[in-house]
Amino acid sequence: MAIRQIDQAILAGASVTGVPPDLLRVAACLFLSFPLCGILKRLPSKQPTLKELYILACAVFYLLGIFSYTSGTLHLLADAMFTYVFVRTKRYWSFMPVVTFLVLLAHMLYTHYHEQILFDESFSGHYGHSGAQMVLMIKLTSFAWDAFDGTHKDESTLSDFQKENRVIQMPPLLRYLSWAFFFPAVLTGPACGYREYSQWLDMTLFNDYFAMQDKKHGKTVKRRIPRSGHVALVKALEGSLWAYIFMQSGNYISGDMLFESRYRSLSFSWRVLFLWALSFSYRMRYYAAWCISEAACIHSGLGFNYTTEEGRIRWDRVRNVRPLNIETAQNIHGIISNWNMNTSKWLRYYVFLRVTPKGKKPGSLSTLITFIVSSLWHGILPGYYLMFVLGALMQMFGKIYRRYLRPVVLGTSYKRAYDVLTWVCTQAALGYAVQPFVVLELYRSLKVWASVYFYVHVFLLASWFLFLGPGRRMLVPYLRTLHEELASQAD
Repeated sequence: MAIRQIDQAILAGASVTGVPPDLLRVAACLFLSFPLCGILKRLPSKQPTLKELYILACAVFYLLGIFSYTSGTLHLLADAMFTYVFVRTKRYWSFMPVVTFLVLLAHMLYTHYHEQILFDESFSGHYGHSGAQMVLMIKLTSFAWDAFDGTHKDESTLSDFQKENRVIQMPPLLRYLSWAFFFPAVLTGPACGYREYSQWLDMTLFNDYFAMQDKKHGKTVKRRIPRSGHVALVKALEGSLWAYIFMQSGNYISGDMLFESRYRSLSFSWRVLFLWALSFSYRMRYYAAWCISEAACIHSGLGFNYTTEEGRIRWDRVRNVRPLNIETAQNIHGIISNWNMNTSKWLRYYVFLRVTPKGKKPGSLSTLITFIVSSLWHGILPGYYLMFVLGALMQMFGKIYRRYLRPVVLGTSYKRAYDVLTWVCTQAALGYAVQPFVVLELYRSLKVWASVYFYVHVFLLASWFLFLGPGRRMLVPYLRTLHEELASQAD
């Protein structure tokens, strides 16, 4: 159903560049969002309905005009309409958010099954609509909880996060759909909450800032959306740079090389370096998509973030990734906290903390449920679970090493060497851990790990022996004594 002229142009571009057609479709949607957002922010502020219709028209153009998501669009719309009707009729029922979550997750698994197991192109096209459905699931499950929070009359029972995001009144259907299918983020995210979207659409998001500006200038400032073109351009250029490097890296490195004789002929150290380089090339496509999508949101004004305490504008409301923080991270936590940030926020505030009984601290059960939800949300192939289990173990032992080793080098000349060593170890572990996420198949994933002798697993096993197993009796007391001696010397 894609528009024939657009489809022909994309296929011609794919033949020239060698980039898969559907990646070009994604790129086309991302870059088209800039002029479309430029028009959006200039529509009359007092006519939000016009903006809502415009947003939906652009989303339909992306889903049906550039992609051929005929069946996929119906699946997305079914999710959105089910959530709206169910929340509207059952919002006071305490199990409403949980039921909404389970229904949407079941539908997500159904999509994953068709795309990842059956490879059913008639179901959702070659590219698949699962990415858009994953973004939508974050939005809709968050909306269900926020709407339920809006029924609480006693605010003391809510956290600060819940107070900021709760939806007190059910929105009109048109506004709700324009939020669910907000076109700059409909394919790749980032996912924003309904309340902040509604505040942006009503222009109340900018009230504090312009109250300060009006007071400063002694008159009402006519422009009601701060200028964001320069910030958006810089972010778009950053995303374009990542996209260019990613495209060029394909000429030198690819996942297929892992199973070729050239890779097997490399020494161990070169294989480790190859895995890191390959994982870096994987990440760049996400850096590109998320940065460009964020840039479009900034251009529309949705990225606006201002607090009277700071007194300055930050355009990071919908930020989803910090590439430099990831590439310079010295531990796994530094990677996780800067990667797919909106998904991490969703898992924390709408899964991890929601399954924790009130009055109790989150425990191992909350962690386990969050891990299961995260894994199922990503997909049902073995590679996802291999990576997430390993990632959880890496994070756990990373905290142990930081707790026991970092105090030894703090304030010494060895601190810089420690920083370099932890960065090298973190990046080497990351290059190893992410391979199953891309390879996905069980046998091929294990084959890649076996090619480097399961070095991260061996390291974790040794760490368990030293810090949690038989070696703990000797090593941990020694390190604690060393900490006390160093602390007394510092005093």
